[in-house]
This record gives sequence, structure tokens and C-alpha cells, in this order.
Amino acid sequence: MFEFAKGLLYANKLNFENGEFKILDQSCLVTLADTTISMQKNIIEKLGDKGTDILYNSCKEEGIEFTREFNKKIKSKNELEDFIIKFLMLSGWGEFEEIKKSHEGIMLINKNAPFPERYGKSKLPVCTMMRGLMAGVYTYLAGKNYEGYETKCRAQGNNMCVFKFIPKG
Repeated sequence: MFEFAKGLLYANKLNFENGEFKILDQSCLVTLADTTISMQKNIIEKLGDKGTDILYNSCKEEGIEFTREFNKKIKSKNELEDFIIKFLMLSGWGEFEEIKKSHEGIMLINKNAPFPERYGKSKLPVCTMMRGLMAGVYTYLAGKNYEGYETKCRAQGNNMCVFKFIPKG
């Protein structure tokens, strides 16, 4: 991961100027994991399933948008997908590995996601934002709607998070 960050820095694609952090001219915000977790917990506590839907759909929309923006700089869809996975790893979301792509969908694992570990024990999967974000990424890359499902989560006591993204419509 250090080589990825170093490559961005040397290619002048990673900038820290005037209090702003940019990757490929896209503004990024670094925040504490516990802040993001607290926001998610409060939204879901107050709104229930509607809160989960709001988080998922907001992140899915943003996944589509930031993939579109990065696609202006990275033309190859394979290179773009690889870049986004490395970007998310660099951003502290965990270590991702795409394990299966077929007409039935895409399976993605996150080996050491810190989000659910910091979230604490849960009966349900908690990686709603990552699930939405990657559904947006795959929707943009494929040019058709994908929905994301988390089938295993570290917050449930599993040793990794497993996501399935299925084309819809």
C-alpha cells in the first residue's frame, strides 16, 4: 500500500495544500473511524431500517459519482476498479480482495475491516456504508444497477466481511 501512495505522490496525484487533501483532484476528508461509527449508530437508532436505507443509498450514489469523477482521469475500467480498491485500502477501510466475478454477481471480501471491529458486536452486518459505496462503484463500472449485500461481518463474530453485489433489472 505504501508503494501505491508513493506512486500517487510522485506523480503529483496526491496533494496536501491549503488544508485540503486531494487524490486525482478529488477532495478527500480524513475522519476518525469512531466518528463515522457514531453517526451510523445514531442514524439507525433514531430511524431504524429507514436510516439503514438512507445510509446505503447515499453511499451508493456517492460511489457512482466518485467513480465517474475518477474515470475522467483513469480510462480503463479494470485500472479504475483496481485504483478504487487501493484508494479504499489507503483510506483505512480494510484489505479487500475480489474473489469472484460472474454473470450472477461479484463477491468481495474485506479481510481486516476496522469499521466492524470498532463498531462492536452486532446481530446484523454493520458495513452499510461500504456495501452502498461498492454497489455504486460496480453500478458505474458495469453500466447497470447493482445491489449490495453483506453476507458475513466481523461485527457478527466472523473473521472477515463478505459482500455480494448482484445486478438488478
